[in-house]
Formats: sequence, C-alpha cells, structure tokens
Amino acid sequence: MSSILISLISIIILLGVIIGFHELGHFLAARKFNVHVIRFKIGFGKTLVSRFDKRGTEFSIGLLPLGGYVQMLGEDNPIQGKDSDPGNYSEEISYPQASLGARAIITAAGPIANFVLAVIAYFLIFMIGVKDLVPIVGAVNDDSLAMQAGIEVGDRIISIDNKEVVSLKDLNTLLALRIGETGSILVNYKKPNSDLKYSESVNIENWLSSELDQSIISSFGILPFIPPIVSSVQVGSPADKSGIESGDQIIRVGDNVIRTWYELVEEISSIPDKE
Repeated sequence: MSSILISLISIIILLGVIIGFHELGHFLAARKFNVHVIRFKIGFGKTLVSRFDKRGTEFSIGLLPLGGYVQMLGEDNPIQGKDSDPGNYSEEISYPQASLGARAIITAAGPIANFVLAVIAYFLIFMIGVKDLVPIVGAVNDDSLAMQAGIEVGDRIISIDNKEVVSLKDLNTLLALRIGETGSILVNYKKPNSDLKYSESVNIENWLSSELDQSIISSFGILPFIPPIVSSVQVGSPADKSGIESGDQIIRVGDNVIRTWYELVEEISSIPDKE
C-alpha cells in the first residue's frame, strides 16, 4: 500500500474521530436535558449503516466522512432542509422547548468535547512518549569538526563535553550551548556493534558566531541516520520495473553495500542515464 493511500486513510479516520466526538458532545448534552434526538449521523451521502435505539434515535454512518450532525426534535434536517416526522415522544421535549441555559450548553458541548479529546490525546502522548531519533551518524561532511574527531557513518554519539546524548535533540541542545565560544568540544562516540568507546576533542574558535545557513548538527558535520527504506514507488519507473515495492530496504546497488539513505542517493545519482 502506497504511503499516499495510507496518509489519506489516516486523515479520513482522524476526521471521523474528531467529527464523531464533536457530535457526541451535542448528543450527550441533549440527552442530559431530555431533548429528543431524531438522528445522530457521521458522514454525508449514502447511508452505509443505520440503527435505532429504544428512544427512537437513528444512528447512522454516511459514505463521505467529511461532516456529521445531530438533529434534535424541533430542528430542520440539515441535509433535507425540513423536520422529520417527530413521532410521539411524550417523555422528551423538543430543542426549542428546552431552557435558554440548556440550549446554550447543548450548543457548546460539541467544541467542549473536542477540547476534551485534545486533552486525552496529549495525555496519552505524554504517558506513552514520542520516540526520539537516536544519535546515529548517517553521513559526515568533509572538512568538518565531526570528521576531525574521526566520526564515521554508523557511529553513535554518546556524549558531548561529558554530558550524555540520548537523542538527536540532546545532541543539538549541547552543541547549541557552544555557539560563539572558543576552545574545544569533547566528543565521545562508539562504533556500531561494539562497546569500545572513543573520545576526541576538536578545537573551535568563535564557533558559528556568524548567521547559520544550516542546522547546528549539520554545521558540526553530521547528518542523522536515515535507513535506505523505500517509502513509495512510482508506477512505470525503473524501480517499479525491477520489482521494488514500498517498504523494501535497499542493501546493495551493484557491488556497493548501502547502509544509509544518503549512500543510496549518491549511488543512484552516479548511474548514467540510459536512452
């Protein structure tokens, strides 16, 4: 499945959740104040699924998940432009019969529900955490501080100035503290598949005191590691004709072993075009 299709499906699901929570807020508030809900619908167009509860409310899902609505007794149907048959709901009231305060709460309940959803989402992100990018080197710029320190592709940065580096964010923060300084930066790193650690000092003089034209990490001479994994394949392209699919990892081009995305780009760029 292509990344574009996956992104599209993800957006549709996200919209459905946001719209569903919004309308659920209106629905629950209406039920709280004994206002009869004729229809609770998510999506527009042809109805795919429809069910009625014991109180006569129709719950349905439309073909296009780009909206939704809660139709209460006494309100016009937002699609048909007219009120549906109200039936006999002697134990419930219509929306216009509700008090001014109740109507205000019912109206505000949708946005409030979305706010609650946002709080829940942020809470889950905080509890689960967001995975930081590991400080593994994907490429080293020529004549850079990183090259002076002997850092190579695949090395993992352990610390800067004896302060632990767990993520690329840590690396960026610690290097930023040295901007404009003169002296030396102590870099500790280790090779892939090895516990042997290396410690090197590189001299700096008014480091990055002028305006930056690239990121701090790039200015140090490091590009983050990106695996050579194919995200999508253009139909009819040489990759497609070769049988390469989305999600494949390229491990070799010709006789050259590929470790990172940068090496893949460099190798492909060096292949001459064939008429």
